Amino acid sequence: MRETRRILGRAMVSLWMAVGATTAFGVTPDPLPEQGDLERATAQALVQALITDVETKALPPRVPAEYDAAKARLVALVDAPSPVESRAAVYAAAREMLSTLDTDGHTLLWSREQMSAWQNATTPQSGSDASAVRSVTAADGRAVLVLRPPQTTFLDVLSTRTYAVGMLDRIRRVIATDAPCAVVIDLSDQVGGNAWPAIAVLAPLITTENVAHFVDRDGVRTPVVAAGSTEWATGGPLPSNDLKRFAGHAMAIVLTPQTASAGEMVAIALRGEPKARTFGQKTYGATTGNVVTALPDGATLLLTTSRYAIGDGPPLRGPLLPDVPAQVGDSSDATLRQAVSWAARDCPVPSP
Repeated sequence: MRETRRILGRAMVSLWMAVGATTAFGVTPDPLPEQGDLERATAQALVQALITDVETKALPPRVPAEYDAAKARLVALVDAPSPVESRAAVYAAAREMLSTLDTDGHTLLWSREQMSAWQNATTPQSGSDASAVRSVTAADGRAVLVLRPPQTTFLDVLSTRTYAVGMLDRIRRVIATDAPCAVVIDLSDQVGGNAWPAIAVLAPLITTENVAHFVDRDGVRTPVVAAGSTEWATGGPLPSNDLKRFAGHAMAIVLTPQTASAGEMVAIALRGEPKARTFGQKTYGATTGNVVTALPDGATLLLTTSRYAIGDGPPLRGPLLPDVPAQVGDSSDATLRQAVSWAARDCPVPSP
């Protein structure tokens, strides 16, 4: 758990799926494990931990009076003279309190079983999928590397490393075979989860010129991804990453309405590069940053503690809007071709 908390605490930022969402996020945690009771002392400890984290770390409530009222109801529930409390009732009251926060519904409370099921919803071997890395030929005949990072929900270092090594191996082979001269990052499959496996692969594209920031409750700004700062997520250095040849060059990023949460974090981190441009459609809109806390009964609190900003701009709210919107009726293939053509313009002029 210590290592998991290390991964999550560094910036489990916009990494989570919304409970009940199946189209945008692909997994709905089963509510049945919330059956049963909590001992009164455990319920009280859970509520105290929630309140402490919310009042010291979270983005503030939309209306303070609404938060205060929901908090009072939650405290009254667990302070009732009963040896046990209904787990479902405590969770429902806790979620009511969390829903008053100005977090776009991104703050979540999951049971131990829900969290376990969610973490196992994807596999680290997906990084080796053929669809994750390929070469696409632009209209002028030049090859462009297209990366489509698969969704990841696992959190441990070993799985993150397996995923990253698989993608890096495919990147190495495609570059050796096709010699692409530019890169496109297609975030179609980044529908929520853990952003760090994908970021570990893409890290060489993050330069010291990157201006993507977290903005916390006090307005303090910190980099979303500092250059060279992802080894903690993979347990040490990865094999040589051939993406470094594209650092500082034009980079196209493809967005879809399903690009959500973790995918939006990846998009913002990459969009902080001066020569990056986004293509496609507006994203899902879970553009806030979460950290994780293990609660006394084994549940997990996914607490929203920050928003994002590009440069000195205001904190972002809602969906990300592409720099180059897709035209009405455009297919995903048309958007990808447009992104490939734009990225290829930064390639060296072919020899006659």
